[in-house]
Amino acid sequence: MTDSGYGHVLADPANATYSETADGSIRSFRKAYVYQESAYVGGPSPIAGKSRIGRVDLRDPAHPTLALSLDVDGNFAGFAYDGSSRYLLEIKGNDGSGADRAVVYLENQGRLTLTTEGTMMPSFGNVSRFFARDGHAYLLEGGLSIYRLP
Repeated sequence: MTDSGYGHVLADPANATYSETADGSIRSFRKAYVYQESAYVGGPSPIAGKSRIGRVDLRDPAHPTLALSLDVDGNFAGFAYDGSSRYLLEIKGNDGSGADRAVVYLENQGRLTLTTEGTMMPSFGNVSRFFARDGHAYLLEGGLSIYRLP
């Protein structure tokens, strides 16, 4: 994903080429987790003051399509996908409290449903604190404290 759409590498050993295509529906995602034929993505929404999570269909890598998306109130700070249907989104605090929020959405039958949300300590810089690996999500907090999320 790029700021204007997406890039694609044609993997030809004799002549690899890169092309970029403008596509407003999938531009500006900042983080993606690729599993099988889908990319699970998060980033700022084109709508001011919102973040966006979604799933991009990669069955035709030269023409990815946004299969599912949801705009969530709040400015994007971080994103993770746990590999088993949970989207974790970190949203910058803009409610006057100074706290960031974490929200968790579950994908079920092509829909995203809010399952959990809570406050977080303010983030440090523009570093995402959510990570995922092998079906588990992790949160980095102050220094090197890492927590596995249930």
